[in-house]
Amino acid sequence: MYELIYLVINFSLLIDAQFHIAGDGKLAGVIEPNDAKCHMSGNFSTDFLTYDYPSVSQINYVAKENNVNIIFAIVKKDGTTLKESYQKLSDRIENSNFGELQDNDNNNVVNLVVKNYQKIVQSVTLTTNATDDIDVKFSLACKSSIPNGCTNVHVGEIVNFTATIQPRECLTNKQTKKIISIKPEALDESIIVELDVTCECSCSSIIDKTYVENATACSGKGDLECGICKCLPGRFGRNCQCDSSSSISEDTTNCKINEQSEICSGLGECKCGKCECNKRLNKDEKIYGKFCQCNNYSCKREGGLLCSGKGTCDCGDCKCQAGYTGDACQCPDSNSTCIAPESDLICSGYGKCDCGQCECNVDKGHSGKYCEECTTCPAQRCEELRHCVECQAYQTGIYDKNECKMKCMAFSTTIVETFYDENDDNIKKCRVPGKAGCIIIFEYTYDENKELIVRAQKEKLCAGPPNVLAWILGVIGTILIAGLIMLIIWKVCTTIHDRREYAKFENERKALKWHRNDNPLYKEATSTFANPVYNRSSRLSSK
Repeated sequence: MYELIYLVINFSLLIDAQFHIAGDGKLAGVIEPNDAKCHMSGNFSTDFLTYDYPSVSQINYVAKENNVNIIFAIVKKDGTTLKESYQKLSDRIENSNFGELQDNDNNNVVNLVVKNYQKIVQSVTLTTNATDDIDVKFSLACKSSIPNGCTNVHVGEIVNFTATIQPRECLTNKQTKKIISIKPEALDESIIVELDVTCECSCSSIIDKTYVENATACSGKGDLECGICKCLPGRFGRNCQCDSSSSISEDTTNCKINEQSEICSGLGECKCGKCECNKRLNKDEKIYGKFCQCNNYSCKREGGLLCSGKGTCDCGDCKCQAGYTGDACQCPDSNSTCIAPESDLICSGYGKCDCGQCECNVDKGHSGKYCEECTTCPAQRCEELRHCVECQAYQTGIYDKNECKMKCMAFSTTIVETFYDENDDNIKKCRVPGKAGCIIIFEYTYDENKELIVRAQKEKLCAGPPNVLAWILGVIGTILIAGLIMLIIWKVCTTIHDRREYAKFENERKALKWHRNDNPLYKEATSTFANPVYNRSSRLSSK
C-alpha cells in the first residue's frame, strides 16, 4: 500500500506514487470487486482487505454522479515523475485535472489547486442523459467555445444556449414518453424535458368519425384516412385510381419536374401519372421522391464512408449526427480541436478554424497545428525588457533609479527564488547578459487582461575567477594522456607489422619443394679441405 496525503479540499489529491487499478488486489488475496461505496472510518479504510481497488470507469461514474471535480497534484520522487501516468488517468475521468509540483511547498500546492479551480469555475459544459435514439444538439453564444460548452466565463456573465431535440425514430407503444435532463457539469441544477413523440394522428384510427373504409373518393379501392386516401395493396394514385398493372402513361406531364426535364428523372417509369422508381441491386440503396429525384447513396464520402459514417444520406445531402457538420459530416461543429492546450485562443489568434483544423495566416509567417509557430515574427521581448528587469530586480544596468521609474512603468518585476520547469507555451523564458558578465534569468507572460507579468530569478548566474592550478593540471594531464595514446598506437602498429612479416616468412618456407639440406644453393657453416701432398704413411713412419 502506498501512503496518500489528502488535502483539505475534498476534490484534490496529492500523491507521490503510481495509482492502483482493479485487479491489483489479487496480489494480496482480495478478489471481491469494488462496490463503489465509501468504507472509511476516520482517515482509514475499514474494508481494504475485503474489496478490490475500484476501476477507472467506477471512479469516473461516481465522480460524475456526485458532481465531483478531481485534481491530481503529482510530486516528483527520487528524480522520477508520474506525469505521463496521471495525464492518461485524467483523460479518462471526466472533469478531472492534474498538475506537477517541484517540491512539497504548501504554497505550490495551493497555487496548483487555485489554478485548476479557476479553469473549472470559468467553464460551462452542458450534458444530457438522452439515449442514442434521441439527437440533442447544443448551440451556445459565447466568445470561447468548447464541445457543448464555453470557457472564460466570468462571475455574473450570462450564457444563452439553445438545445435542439430531435427523435431519430418513433417511440414504442410501451415507451411513449421520455424524460431528458439537461444540466451544466458539476452542478445539481437541471432542466427536465418531457418528450412525447406522436407518430400517428388520431384521425388515422378506424374508430375516428372522419375515417371512411372503401371510400368513394378513393375509387372504392382504399380508405379515407385524415382526408387522404390510403390505397389497398396494388393500388396507387391520389384517388387510388391506378393499379400496379397499369401500363406506362402516355401523359407524362405529372412525372416531370418541368417540361424540359426527363421523365421521372431518368430513374423510373411513369405509370398512371405517377413515377415508379427503379430498384437497385443493393437493397440498402433506394431511389425515391415524387419525380425519383432523390436517393440515399449519392452523398459525399469521406474516408470511404458515406457521410463519414457520422450521418445519413437524404436526397443527396448528408444529415449529420449531433456534434458534426460539413458536406460529408467530416467536421466537428465546435472549435475545440483548434485551441491549443492551456490556451483560450482559436488558432492562437493567428488564423481561423475550418473543419476542425487551423488555417493560419501564412502571409504573416504563422504555421503549426495551432498556428503557434512563426518564422518571420520578431524575436521574443527578452532584449526589450532586459534593462527594465535589471534595474527593477537588481538596481543595476544602464538605467539609474529615476530613469527606471520613468521608463519602466509598463510592468513591475517580481523576484522569485528559482523557476520551475513548467511546460507552458504562454510563458516565455529569457536569459540575457547583464553587468560584469553575469546572466540575468527572467520570464514573462500575460494575464487574462493581456497585462504583462514579469518574474526574475533572485540570483544572477555569474562566472567565478579561473582556477589556474586546475588549468595547469589539466594541460599536463592532457599531454600525458596524448603521449600514452600515441605510444599505444605505435606499439600496436609495430606488432601488427611484425606478425605480418613472420606469417609471410612461414608461408614461403612451407612452399619449398625440397629439404633445405638438398638444396644446391644451401651451404653449410663449416668447410672441409683435403691436402693432396699429405702422406699418411710417411707421417706414421716418422713417428
